[in-house]
Amino acid sequence: MLLLFLDDRFRLTLILCVLFNTCKIVKLAVYSIYGLLLVGYAWLFRRTIRQTPYIPLLVAFCLFGFSSAIDITPISSRGIHAMLEDGTKLIGLINLTIYFWWICQQEIKKNIVQK
Repeated sequence: MLLLFLDDRFRLTLILCVLFNTCKIVKLAVYSIYGLLLVGYAWLFRRTIRQTPYIPLLVAFCLFGFSSAIDITPISSRGIHAMLEDGTKLIGLINLTIYFWWICQQEIKKNIVQK
């Protein structure tokens, strides 16, 4: 979540687009790196994910994928493009936050009961 925040806040992907003078290749590379990090995260925490209601997590990943796909596709209307890209990303972040909040709450409850 921090990586997505920093990229959105400082527009790192857009800066890389200007530096390399090609936006589609840079965005495809950046989104591929995001995808690899998400797959690595899922593999690393696969046991925890299996034991939780992971529907919000799956919905968040699907929304991030949709947002990335909209970012790459050429849509003529700026408003629709921004709404589809940033709106789905926001809803994905909300789902991801709810999922992490639930996991943290369960871990805290489990550790309090154990003591």
